[in-house]
Amino acid sequence: MPCQLTQATFNEVYDKYGCNNGDLFLISINRGTETNAEVIAYEIEFGGYFNHAPAVGIEGGCEAVTNNFGINAYPSY
Repeated sequence: MPCQLTQATFNEVYDKYGCNNGDLFLISINRGTETNAEVIAYEIEFGGYFNHAPAVGIEGGCEAVTNNFGINAYPSY
């Protein structure tokens, strides 16, 4: 699965470029079907040893993010 294969690299970018303290912001979200706890568990399993980007599911507003940014495929960068 592409998301699983790239999650550690995604977190490496997050870790390397300032952990959302600069011009680049990263967040792990889903299609709106998983809870925050499920998204965080996924992040722990596939995210590698880097600092992890914030991870949100249904309760965290993933639907608003996908709608506002026009995300219709996963992973999206």
